[in-house]
Amino acid sequence: MTFQNKKILVAGLGGTGISMIAYLRKNGAEVAAYDAELKAERVSQIGKMFDGLVFYTGRLKDALDNGFDILALSPGISERQPDIEAFKRNGGRVLGDIELLADIVNRRGDKVIAITGSNGKTTVTSLVGYLCIKCGLGYRYRGQYRYAGFGGGIAARRQKG
Repeated sequence: MTFQNKKILVAGLGGTGISMIAYLRKNGAEVAAYDAELKAERVSQIGKMFDGLVFYTGRLKDALDNGFDILALSPGISERQPDIEAFKRNGGRVLGDIELLADIVNRRGDKVIAITGSNGKTTVTSLVGYLCIKCGLGYRYRGQYRYAGFGGGIAARRQKG
């Protein structure tokens, strides 16, 4: 998937939204930011990270009326909203942080073991990492303790060799 010269609105300005803005800008997109209840302090904070970033607040429909090709949603925002459904009907594309992560993985050719669920994720992840070490495989571990998918967490790495 190419984001070069695409006009993209990132909705939700928590940790994952910020990560999406950084990734999409790095990949040549014209990115703007949206949050339904955006406070001046948050605009100032994010504005210091991304020079020239345009911000929208209030009704999502009003922001989407500015000719965006893609709406990138943070995990806490449901795609099942009338404004988002209308955007899709009118040819807009909606994607989330997991789709962006999958795009990175596919382009790099990485192999992934994803572990989800309500209980036992840390234990299972530790066991899988241990098995990778014992099998002599290179691995990268990405724990999502703070926010999901594309955003932060804890990372560790072991190279084969």
